[in-house]
Amino acid sequence: MMSLLNELSGIHVPCVECANLKDTNATLSRHLASVLNENELLKKRIEELEAKTSRSRTQVPKDCQSDLRKMYKALSQSPDFLGFYTIADGSGLTHPINVTVKEKLLTEMRAVHGDKYSVNDITEAIKVYYKSRKSDSTRRVKGTLDKHRHLCKRSKIIKKKCERRRKALSAVSWDQKTREYVSKTLSADYISSEEDEPNPPEMYKDSTCVKRVKTLPWRSQWITARHIDLDIFYWGKFASPQEKRCRTPVLRDSEHGEFSSRPAPDHAPSDDSSWIVSREDQPFDFT
Repeated sequence: MMSLLNELSGIHVPCVECANLKDTNATLSRHLASVLNENELLKKRIEELEAKTSRSRTQVPKDCQSDLRKMYKALSQSPDFLGFYTIADGSGLTHPINVTVKEKLLTEMRAVHGDKYSVNDITEAIKVYYKSRKSDSTRRVKGTLDKHRHLCKRSKIIKKKCERRRKALSAVSWDQKTREYVSKTLSADYISSEEDEPNPPEMYKDSTCVKRVKTLPWRSQWITARHIDLDIFYWGKFASPQEKRCRTPVLRDSEHGEFSSRPAPDHAPSDDSSWIVSREDQPFDFT
């Protein structure tokens, strides 16, 4: 009898385990379905946000933005022109004063520039400039406006230097390996900044503005030399007569003895970045 019971129990136990596994599988299936459904909802939300961001980033022609700023500043000379109302009360461009300013700008822009810019372009440029004026107003209250403008000016200079050096690199007669190595350093992380020099040398006394380069102390001399080569190449081959006339004299660290305090970036273009972050007397050996 005991033998028979043992045999029966041996058959029953696997059936219980099978039922438990089925229950577990059903539970996991429900969780999976819930996760997949949530994932689909998140995808739709992301698409909606991306579409909204894309609409909010309507590209306005740079000339239109520039002409609008000039128009605003010209109108500001008149005592009848109130300018944007930038107090953060939630009204934004719908405030009566801003509606009047917007209509005035639109009318004057069309009168001066005709059909050069569409109504939509002018309207978007007004939105962009309003946001800029409002942000400046907030920074002025916080006492950070001068610092912000300084950072923007420095960022713009670095961006232009990058563009010039990339253009020069596309035409300079270097071997492929040198071009590849240098191209990895033509980004803002590896470009030195420039600032106004308050006490320029006597030789620049007739210049309205003199800049000084704050060289990155961790950047290798080899890379620094290649960047200077690209600058010389650009100004000799690509710079227009107007660019050359407007070019600001630049002093390097050997002339004013200052280096940038900006640290080296955490990332590196290659496993062996010594050709970038060291200041060895000898140029990097590619062989």
